[in-house]
Amino acid sequence: MFEEMKRFLRHSFIYTVGNILNRGAAFILLPLYTHYLSPSDFGILSLLYVTTYVVRVLLSMGISHATLRFYFEFDREEDRKQVISTCLFASFLFGVLGIVLLFPFLGLASEALFHSAVYVRLFQITFLTLLLEIMIEVAQAFIRAKEYSALYVAVSVLQLLAKVAFNIFTVVILKKGVEGILWGNMASVALIGMALVPITLRYSGFHFDVPKLKAVLRYSFPLVPGFLLGMVTATTDRFFLTRYSSLSVVGLYSLALNFAVLISV
Repeated sequence: MFEEMKRFLRHSFIYTVGNILNRGAAFILLPLYTHYLSPSDFGILSLLYVTTYVVRVLLSMGISHATLRFYFEFDREEDRKQVISTCLFASFLFGVLGIVLLFPFLGLASEALFHSAVYVRLFQITFLTLLLEIMIEVAQAFIRAKEYSALYVAVSVLQLLAKVAFNIFTVVILKKGVEGILWGNMASVALIGMALVPITLRYSGFHFDVPKLKAVLRYSFPLVPGFLLGMVTATTDRFFLTRYSSLSVVGLYSLALNFAVLISV
């Protein structure tokens, strides 16, 4: 019992460090953002992110949470491999299907949020990044299931350094503004995906077990409304500010929220 508690505390501490590192890039890059972006630019970036968060809940279907749940449902290693592989491919397929269905409506989304269709390209970059992130969630669940906490921190450090480096390149050197930040984020997420997905597939192999997928969806789908409600509650303020104020106000408000998140972390 004592050894299990020690292991639990050790891994919890390491995962906490990893989570802090994951959020660290947002704060390290704040001086860069405030220097090269106007408050309205920061507002545009914030609205793109909160829209993505809401869509992410719908497309991910809670599969990453179910991955951990069903990994430990089985004792046979072969069954566990099938759970990981099935969830990884399912998250990719649902993500691709969702993105394909959403792309024709990005012009309407741009008009609704920004009263202009010129931001469609930004939505496209953001949603393609989202597709990569959904797959990485399952790979991260695999790492947690195997208790590879040191690998989790190593990946977090790599993501932190990559995000900072790519954003400096796209924003400072290429001077791409908001679009540069989105491209930098996509590049850092793609780099992490290229590291984690092969590691996951090397363990799990290529399997797609329909009965296991049905069990995963029966478990995860009822969680989606709760996740969605929580996400909408947490992000609605930005949409109200956009409607009744300005993008500059949204940008300043979002900047302040970043510091509030720092305290909670």
